[in-house]
Amino acid sequence: MVWCREQVGMRHMMEALLLRTSTTSRLPFAARYGLTTLLVLLVCAVRMMLGSLLTASPFLLFVPAVFLAAVLFNAGTGLYATLLSAVLVVYFFIEPVGTLTLNTHVAVSLGFYVGIGGLIAGLTGTLRRAMERARAAERAKDLLLHEVNHRIRNDLQILTSLVSLQRHKTSSPEARQALGVAMERITVLARVYDRLSHHDSTTVVDTHDFLSSLVDDLRTALVGERPITITEQLDRVALTLECALPLGLIINELLTNALKYAFPGAQCGRIEISFVQRADTFVLRVRDNGVGLSEAQPPGRGLGQQLVHRLATQLSGTVLITGDAGVCVEMRFPVPSCLAPSVPALQHSAASGTLS
Repeated sequence: MVWCREQVGMRHMMEALLLRTSTTSRLPFAARYGLTTLLVLLVCAVRMMLGSLLTASPFLLFVPAVFLAAVLFNAGTGLYATLLSAVLVVYFFIEPVGTLTLNTHVAVSLGFYVGIGGLIAGLTGTLRRAMERARAAERAKDLLLHEVNHRIRNDLQILTSLVSLQRHKTSSPEARQALGVAMERITVLARVYDRLSHHDSTTVVDTHDFLSSLVDDLRTALVGERPITITEQLDRVALTLECALPLGLIINELLTNALKYAFPGAQCGRIEISFVQRADTFVLRVRDNGVGLSEAQPPGRGLGQQLVHRLATQLSGTVLITGDAGVCVEMRFPVPSCLAPSVPALQHSAASGTLS
């Protein structure tokens, strides 16, 4: 297991190195081969200063130079570094010094060195090309995703405008109320898209920013001058869009109903919002100290409650509603299916309230 982790770490380091040297690989031909020549000559000078220390392995010191040339530039410069260093080793460090005479032993060693150098250069070049193609595909995907999200946000705004227009033309109070609720739910979807971010090519929503903004919007729209306090516990969790959408709708439903129905008239009250991670489970809790279930609806009958239960099912979650000294709604859903890849889990907060 440790060996596997080390191999993955080395692969990631190699990929990062190749990506950071993408600019050097696009240098002019003369610059790339001139710098490679200087690199090999520098290693040759160091080898000369070492004297007889590496007599048994005359090619050893040049292997890193071949690898570095291939990484910094391309496979061609790596192969050039291999051939140039082979000539220098034979001429300066193998008897008889000052000639290019080869005996059988030296010829075999030289063949192995050239083969290994060529393999290093070829593999490095192949890996570089694969990384550059992957990077280009990632950029194209990000652009496409950005365009899709932009179009979705525009479509949601158009839909909200159409529902609003229809609401103003409708004379029935019940229909106007239903259309108003529909507008609120469409607005929640728009808020999610407005707070999209990209992490490791995965569309994710920072729940701290998203939920905090959502609560602020509802506070501004529904609390006004009423003596109602909303407290939040919001740590950061990066959730995939598939999880953030139903979570945002659930919180909107719970907090909206708490603000509308838990505190009739000018009654003062408190709503506590929490969204935390406990081991492998996310816990959303919405609690108020309002009139409770005795004066509100019993659990499970209202349209809002049915919507919350269905959305919780999308998250593979469960909902528990209790009505002692107000209403407390607790939803639990598993972490692994919703946590965005490669994002550390942090904790957060949500909304509590009575359901309609």
